Amino acid sequence: MDINYRSGGFVVGLANPIIRHNTRQIPKTLKVNHSDNQEVSLSRPLHAEQEAEWIIQDILDKQSSGHALRDMAILYRTHAIGRAVFDKLVLADIVDR
Repeated sequence: MDINYRSGGFVVGLANPIIRHNTRQIPKTLKVNHSDNQEVSLSRPLHAEQEAEWIIQDILDKQSSGHALRDMAILYRTHAIGRAVFDKLVLADIVDR
């Protein structure tokens, strides 16, 4: 299956070069079923603390440009990142303990 029905062009555009480096997958280039107008960004932090700092800064930037916290979500893969993000959210006074 090489057509992505869930994500738009920006996400698939970032995913293709990453997937291409997987030596155990069948070579293919993903295509999208629909276009999108939502831009995404790619970050490659060196450790959980750096990732958490980047996430908090992004939240603060979006909040200062008028986006509501209730419209944001943070998805993470590991507990270490989740813990680091939560601690930074508390320090930035974005959430209460």
